[in-house]
Amino acid sequence: MESRTRKNPSCASGRRLGVSWLIPGFPQWSWGQRARGRALMLFHASSILAAIVSWGTTISLGMSLCAYFVHCFALCDALEQAAFPGFGRWGPRLAGSVGLGASSYLPAFLAGSLLACPVPNGERGTVLVDLTAYRSAAPRRGDAVWVGSRDGASSRIARVLATPDQEVTATHRGGRVDGRSIPSGWMPDPEGLGSLEFRVPEGHVLVVLDGDSRGGAPWELVERERLRGRAWARTISTRGRFPLE
Repeated sequence: MESRTRKNPSCASGRRLGVSWLIPGFPQWSWGQRARGRALMLFHASSILAAIVSWGTTISLGMSLCAYFVHCFALCDALEQAAFPGFGRWGPRLAGSVGLGASSYLPAFLAGSLLACPVPNGERGTVLVDLTAYRSAAPRRGDAVWVGSRDGASSRIARVLATPDQEVTATHRGGRVDGRSIPSGWMPDPEGLGSLEFRVPEGHVLVVLDGDSRGGAPWELVERERLRGRAWARTISTRGRFPLE
């Protein structure tokens, strides 16, 4: 008990750390264990940063698990030093690990999976999709969207070209949406295009498929319900992390 008291001056004085116990390494630092606390803080912070930067890859999964285990070790170590002997050796470890996972890491993982869901996009790599983007908002022209599969076809990443009730005209010379020019890179193959003039029906959007074909960018009229989310970035393993252009 004497060694435990010297190790934890806060326990002897009755001072409580409160929520600061959840900061990896802070209890050890506050008890004078500077090297131990600093190592835990830096190891956990670097793991979290690496997991965020590489989100959507296997590296991120590994770094997330590493951060979780370091956090569990730091909390369990603090509990073992401060707890009464009756708690035993495995009680604090089990309670700390389950509590951290259920209250912090699992909700964070679920939130990340909704706001930045990794979606394979063929040869173009993997993109991150916000699955909540269109729950309360309508898609806008230029949005990169994840178009869900239909009739066995694979899901694709596409660009919104026109929204409901917009007028689309197109010839081999170019195209317009409500009088605004369509970028040349969003036009389909001019050969055999002919002349098009139509209005996008309600409940649909006109998209430019993010295909690999060199014969122009194919268009598709898709139902609004097939838009599963808005793609906003590529993963770090495919050309670096940056917003989709």
